[in-house]
Amino acid sequence: QTLAGVPSGGLAEGLVAERLGDSELAGVLMVPVTHGTALAAMLELGRSERGFRLDDVDALSRLATLAIAKLEELD
Repeated sequence: QTLAGVPSGGLAEGLVAERLGDSELAGVLMVPVTHGTALAAMLELGRSERGFRLDDVDALSRLATLAIAKLEELD
């Protein structure tokens, strides 16, 4: 499940900011990359100047979809 928010918005958002090494981020974004039913990767980004917009979330989701297609191509 895709997650977008501020580090203070919840436990998951705070953990993403912690992994990225900056609790002062204005926004965090996490998008899973799955291969079949298995989690292959997790894309995690942070932004210091402003939170993520809906089109940012959409763009990263499209990137994850391309990564999934490439993984399936390699099978």
